[in-house]
Amino acid sequence: MRNVGRILLVGGYSECPLILKAFRDRFGEKRIINPYQAGLAVIKGAIYFGHKPDVICSRVLTYTYGTGKSPKFRDGIDPEELKFKDGKGNIRCRNVFLAIANTGDSIKLGEKVSKRYRVFEETETSISLRVFSSSDQDPKYTNSCTKLGVITVDLPPYTGRERDILVDFVFGLTEFMVETTDGKTGEKIRKYFNLSE
Repeated sequence: MRNVGRILLVGGYSECPLILKAFRDRFGEKRIINPYQAGLAVIKGAIYFGHKPDVICSRVLTYTYGTGKSPKFRDGIDPEELKFKDGKGNIRCRNVFLAIANTGDSIKLGEKVSKRYRVFEETETSISLRVFSSSDQDPKYTNSCTKLGVITVDLPPYTGRERDILVDFVFGLTEFMVETTDGKTGEKIRKYFNLSE
């Protein structure tokens, strides 16, 4: 609180004289602002936002968002229990966190982050992309993160070349959208996740 100069009290309890006095006693050196009809501020804000959502042009993220990936295993760095061998005999590390957007980032309305994912197994007919959030600025592994959900994408048939899929993460207002293309049908697949606030 040392860098805070003003405290804005809104919501139903902010009109309680006992709470207002407690804030003034505890933070007397700060400017305490309790506007008229402070109890209606949250409701009015929600209604205004519902009628005119473009009033918010960006959000500062409270959490870091990302997916899991399986890069090459790094001896002495990655935990041994996450080591595995892929279909081609390469030693890889499972559950590595790939950040899409970090806590503290200012994300504009409709901002898109694109990531390319490589499919290593020739026999795979689909890929499941797990989406996570974390209160850590830079999590290393998904084990310590909260799983928000999964998006599954059908893959085109293996033709001898490595298969990549491009995934777009589009940040909206109170949610973000994960969009990718079905490799067999060409259909866009979309899934929505709430921004944990």
